Amino acid sequence: MKRKPKWFAIVFAAMLLGQQARAHHGENLFDRSRTMTLTGTLRLFRWSNPHTWLYVDVPNASGQQEEWVLQAPSVAVLSRYGWNSHALQPGDKVIVQYAPRTDGKLGGQVMTVTLTNNGRVLTSGVQATGRS
Repeated sequence: MKRKPKWFAIVFAAMLLGQQARAHHGENLFDRSRTMTLTGTLRLFRWSNPHTWLYVDVPNASGQQEEWVLQAPSVAVLSRYGWNSHALQPGDKVIVQYAPRTDGKLGGQVMTVTLTNNGRVLTSGVQATGRS
């Protein structure tokens, strides 16, 4: 019986890993055909790669605080738009425009963040697709 070359295993592993990366970066997690807005208080701004994260406390209809987790692009991308690790601070009052999650969870993909104390608008470079 012939043995398959070692390169076959390497190619097969690379294909599997490539599918995982594609699924991770797929467009299916967020509905970029819609732009929504939330207003709340920043709990945490995580300046990290491969994505930065905003954790925002938002009051629900009954007045209880709900934690929203919002994903933004990488440090490199946000830096090109004027962001840095100190752009947002815990306690900042923010208005966030975002593409909602497709699974209905409290979160989305950040498009813009407006700091209500000074009106500064930070854009992430993420844009709505305009398709329905």
